[in-house]
Amino acid sequence: MKELLKHTETIERVLFICTGNICRSPMAEGLMTERLRQEGKPSAAVSSAGIFASPGNLPDPSAVHVAGEAGVDISGHRARVVNNDTLGWADIVLAMESGQREFISMEFPRHSAKVVLLGRFGSHGGEIADPYGASLEVYRACFGEIREAIDGFIQFLSSRSPLKNPGVNG
Repeated sequence: MKELLKHTETIERVLFICTGNICRSPMAEGLMTERLRQEGKPSAAVSSAGIFASPGNLPDPSAVHVAGEAGVDISGHRARVVNNDTLGWADIVLAMESGQREFISMEFPRHSAKVVLLGRFGSHGGEIADPYGASLEVYRACFGEIREAIDGFIQFLSSRSPLKNPGVNG
């Protein structure tokens, strides 16, 4: 994992990306924000965006429900599209699928070095499939994969250096 963060000494701003920014990345953003709050780092900057998001879209009701079961409220989330500003803001970009990483590399090549699959930090090590339109059980399984990967990511960060408290979400 060392090679994936050569571009930055510290990680102060984390950006999760998925396709529409209504399921996976909002669940990841909400969960990461909650974990940091529990660790006494409530102002660490965490955000999310989608490569094909429709700005302002509400989160998927099933994603809201499943996140809520875990004590994470994402109901106030509004979708936003990934762009040069959101990517420039982030120290690391955690994508759900390799196609999203490839999209960033092609459309925003100067930011490609900081894009990593979130699933690399979990036990399955791969992509986190989109649950959109599936059953609540599929959403729960997706949330479980995200939770495990975020736990691994937080462990990875703590082995490097602590995540700083840079301010408000970007």
